[in-house]
Amino acid sequence: MSAVRGVGGGRKEVRKTYRKAEKSSLTSAQSFMERNPNVTWELRAINKSGLEHTWKPSRVKYFNTCVTMSWNVGSFLTNLMEVVTFHLRGVERKALRCPGLKRSLMETVHVQTERVEVLGQDGLLELKLLESGFLIGVWKRDQSVAFIMSSLHLNNIESTEESSAGNNLWPKNKPPFDDVDPEYGLHGYRLHVVLHNTNNELMSESFSKLFCRRGEICDGKILLTVISRSNLSQHIRLTQEVVLPWWCEALQGTVKNCCFMTLTLLDEHDIPFKSVSYPVSLKLEEASCVYYDYDGENYLIHYQDPDLQVQMVLVSTEGQKTFVVVSLVVYLSVSSVNQHFNRDY
Repeated sequence: MSAVRGVGGGRKEVRKTYRKAEKSSLTSAQSFMERNPNVTWELRAINKSGLEHTWKPSRVKYFNTCVTMSWNVGSFLTNLMEVVTFHLRGVERKALRCPGLKRSLMETVHVQTERVEVLGQDGLLELKLLESGFLIGVWKRDQSVAFIMSSLHLNNIESTEESSAGNNLWPKNKPPFDDVDPEYGLHGYRLHVVLHNTNNELMSESFSKLFCRRGEICDGKILLTVISRSNLSQHIRLTQEVVLPWWCEALQGTVKNCCFMTLTLLDEHDIPFKSVSYPVSLKLEEASCVYYDYDGENYLIHYQDPDLQVQMVLVSTEGQKTFVVVSLVVYLSVSSVNQHFNRDY
């Protein structure tokens, strides 16, 4: 992981102030695998006829803060719209004397497959994104499903794991109430953001001292400026092309301008405020700002859920082979901040 960046301080290192959060990010995947050495990720689909099928993953890749999985589904799913429900479970087989016994680490149920967005495509297939975060590879020739991908943030996995064991850690780690600071809950945020595909990290950066003044709260949102357009020292060049490799039996390929974005937002007490891992795409946008230091086109990565909105602007360089991140802003819903910090903004 690269040095932590202090907003407003360019590339100034603030490792000491962020050491605790950075260490937890770096060791979370390792600690998870040490505690769960026999874990596997099962995907189960149920179609409209009530038939179901379960797959074990064809590929699993652990990053520092997330796990990315892919399942080759064979001939069971001839049409994505036939699916009623997806179940994703992390399971761990017990000792050899009880080979059939499984312990469920998490289980999420996803429906509403009719809400589908085409995230990207290559010559063979389209990548279709379900609102739940499942990424579906669909063959262009007959619209049958080739594979399914998903990325899970380890914070979310472990919080579900603790909850299923009757020992949910997150409620116990709520931040202490502060009735002295008039802007409590508006400062001290720390963000770790990773852009990655199924093989490699394209960007891995940490930012500290993120804040929003009380008077800047607008339309029920709290704005955290992570990378400023006007501060060239904060701009970040991605280490590789933005492509998403895929594999299906004997075939493989790459879809351009698609990847996963994994975010870990911590409050000033180093308690996770929001953890997300989600497929994203780079969409060409009309340049609202001219960047004289770059000669390429502007692209936007956008993510949104009820509590969080992320907008990342990138400029292409070297004939669109690489990108530079020139802007990154995060919007938090006021309601989520109020709930987390027991405030009333």
